[in-house]
Amino acid sequence: MTSTPIKWISPPLGWFKLNTDDSSLGNPGLTGGGGVIRNHVGDWVGGFSRAIGITTSVQVELRALKDGLNLAIDLGILHLEIEMDSLVAVELVKSITTPNAFLSTIVTDCRPPLTFCSALLNSKNVPLFLLQLTIHSSFSTKESKLLNTFLFSIHQPNPASTAPAVETTSSSFRSKNPKDINILVVGSTGYIGKFVVKELVSRGFNVIAIARQRSGIKGKNSKEETLNQLNRANVCFSDVTQLDSLEKSLENLGVSIDVVVSCLASRSGGVKDSWKIDYEATKNSLVAGRNRGASHFVLLSAICVQKPLLEFQRAKLKFEAELMKEAEDDKGFTYSIVRPTAFFKSLGGQVELVKDGKPYVMFGDGKLCACKPISEADLASFIADCVLSEDKINQVLPIGGPGKALTPLEQGELLFRLLGREPKFLKVPIGIMDFAIGVLDFLVKIFPSMEDAAEYGKIGRYYAAESMLILDPETGEYSAEKTPSYGKDTLDEFFQTVLREGMAELVSRGFNVIAIARDWSGIKGKNSKEETLNHLMPLASRSGVVKDSWKIDYEATKNSLVAGRNRGASHFVLLSAICVQKPLLEFQCAKLKFEAELMKEAEDDKGFTYSIVRPTAFFKSLGGQVELVKDGKPYVMFGDGKLCACKPIIGEPNFLKVPIGIMDFSIGILDFLVKIFCSMEDAAEFGKIGRYYAAESMLVLDPETREHSADKRLAMGKTHWMNSLKAVLREGMAGQELGEQTIF
Repeated sequence: MTSTPIKWISPPLGWFKLNTDDSSLGNPGLTGGGGVIRNHVGDWVGGFSRAIGITTSVQVELRALKDGLNLAIDLGILHLEIEMDSLVAVELVKSITTPNAFLSTIVTDCRPPLTFCSALLNSKNVPLFLLQLTIHSSFSTKESKLLNTFLFSIHQPNPASTAPAVETTSSSFRSKNPKDINILVVGSTGYIGKFVVKELVSRGFNVIAIARQRSGIKGKNSKEETLNQLNRANVCFSDVTQLDSLEKSLENLGVSIDVVVSCLASRSGGVKDSWKIDYEATKNSLVAGRNRGASHFVLLSAICVQKPLLEFQRAKLKFEAELMKEAEDDKGFTYSIVRPTAFFKSLGGQVELVKDGKPYVMFGDGKLCACKPISEADLASFIADCVLSEDKINQVLPIGGPGKALTPLEQGELLFRLLGREPKFLKVPIGIMDFAIGVLDFLVKIFPSMEDAAEYGKIGRYYAAESMLILDPETGEYSAEKTPSYGKDTLDEFFQTVLREGMAELVSRGFNVIAIARDWSGIKGKNSKEETLNHLMPLASRSGVVKDSWKIDYEATKNSLVAGRNRGASHFVLLSAICVQKPLLEFQCAKLKFEAELMKEAEDDKGFTYSIVRPTAFFKSLGGQVELVKDGKPYVMFGDGKLCACKPIIGEPNFLKVPIGIMDFSIGILDFLVKIFCSMEDAAEFGKIGRYYAAESMLVLDPETREHSADKRLAMGKTHWMNSLKAVLREGMAGQELGEQTIF
């Protein structure tokens, strides 16, 4: 019997290769995994290895893959070829569903990093094949052969790619009179979208603006108000996050679409919201527009996607790549991708504070970054130019405002000069943000719901240190000279207007910012409206962020009460939380407000009753460290571990005691940053949520002593914490997802 040695095959020029493998004593047995990343000439770039514990060989192969992908992301590698010898592991990751429930958690963990690695474009706007996963057999008697190569994507196939091609030419609509050109605008009631609608209407185009029925922050605007705000545009009330809803709405209009203009952008920048809006909803608008005949797509992206370190940047890049692929496959379809620098509004947050005598806050020496800010009106004008200008076809178009690039130091000096005052700066060390992000990343491991808080911290850090200018591919430096200028509005004029009239008055001149949202109906929309009406389902905010808390814990819960009452419901069972006894957080205040209204409903109608259930901690909330401790890590607790009632101990005690003051310090930093970056409001709230659960007991608060009392807690049920703990130690957290009952 002869054998041929397996040889390492180098990746293409400019690519990197990740090789992973496992080692185990039995299956299942004691295991470890590791891997190495090398460049196209075979040079070592990075590597990793670790003991994983007692598990199966497939489990350890997946864990090694996850570790390798995270290392690639940390190294900034986006052109990555992966080679491993487990066909089972690869098929699990490739599959849209996960048939093996025991492996579902780790498989799901592997998919987001793979997606992160799958979106980058070169400077010539040519789509690149960015990620391939290959498998070879280590025991083959023949020459090593790649058995499986694919471009990884966890998303459903693009319906537009399977629909009949729309027969168009790049100039078919450009020869028409503007009034005969139908332009679909999504994100039309957003901050930039409102200016774009106004500009397109003023140029005589027939604008079809998509808006939700209750628009504005927390749905404060009625249909009538939205119609007044989008004056002279044809308003179509629909939901861009639901493709079926959007297509049905456009079908009911009975008109074809010539051009789609997308001004969609995630409001928060949170992980899930970024992919939901910047990728999925934007893709829905492409598919729906193509199915109605659209032959051109104008995308409002962002210049910061050149250096993608954040979720919303990766989501935008993934859609950009698919948009270019659509144009490559259909020569009758074109696009224009607009990547603006900073907007005026994003630089105006400190104007009124400085006017009132406060110092101008900047990070480091105020020279860490720079930008060529563009006004909202000038940006809208540039986007409108992209509709008909043939020199902007199939181009990525970075764009800044007129004048030189300005650092935060120069922006502050300009503001003080306009006020006629001596400059007064508050210089904040950038290391403070790095420390806060480190704390948040650590807390995410204990409180997964703080994932968005950590992302918000990274967003703040990015904008504090990264320039909003062209990133020169030759030098790797930001270049003000290579960043195009457009428009006539200057930051000087904007600051003068804000100083004279205030930000609130300036914003009131335009339309209110409106976010698109779908009708809620079960997790991932699995329940119909009828099912929701028939079942008064207990609701709870997933994230605990400010807006989400009021939207779910109050508004959506109230909707279920109203709908149920209209269908004859005479009793309402509410899942609340015991922590509302001491309301310091937004979700607690939202729950209490609904509780009060529920009681009032029963008081006014004697034929209606309620039951409010306030449970203590769930098993799942206490299980986050079980597998970590099993692997030899210390059990993390705040203070002496006696600040609150839940204090599980596993085996020989090995504790890591974290001073509660660290969280207080982090919250103080976040509260300070919120004054500069309003979008970090949720990050501050996440910090407060973590602080609350670290120090407050989930027990009855005795109204007489004002102390938490274990004796006054009503005990119920038969599943003991220790039994669940043993199951996790034996089978792992993923193993608890088997069967109908979920322990954690």
